Amino acid sequence: MKLPVLRACAGALFLGLGAALTAPAQLNRESEVFDEESVQLLNQLFGQQIQDLTQQLTASNNLQRKLNGTIIAEVKFEEAPLEQVVAYLVAKSKELDPEKQGVNVVVTPDAEQEAAGKKSNLKLTNVPLGVALRYSLQQLGLTYRLEQYAVVVTVPQRAGTPATSSTAPASSSTRALPAQPVR
Repeated sequence: MKLPVLRACAGALFLGLGAALTAPAQLNRESEVFDEESVQLLNQLFGQQIQDLTQQLTASNNLQRKLNGTIIAEVKFEEAPLEQVVAYLVAKSKELDPEKQGVNVVVTPDAEQEAAGKKSNLKLTNVPLGVALRYSLQQLGLTYRLEQYAVVVTVPQRAGTPATSSTAPASSSTRALPAQPVR
């Protein structure tokens, strides 16, 4: 087995899943250096990580598709607290999802504390779910990030730029809100 080839594939794994998945095929086609033993070793070493990354990316992409593709005809909040905003948007996501699954939304304790006493006043028409969520949360001094299977409502990062995409596992200090529609 060629150690430089193994290092190249290991490096590709850490640089990105796409590169890691295509590296063996490219090396095999271009140089015929990548033998069956190397492929088996790479699968043993990195197979589970590649599967995990693939699952995370698929789930996160599905969530992003729902945020961008679910169009809400009208969003109207008058003096709505965080719980009402989240419950309404989760209910709408389920109602408009062909599979009736919607999106999971988790609110961190810091976000609950930051939003205490604040209200959202918003009127939007024909907007994606993600846009409605972002504007509503901005009024409450909050932002969100995407994790593997949920949108996590949180306080903005210290740098002042909201995190809108992440595949890190959910923190144990988050709490899911009930998905009850608010009228």
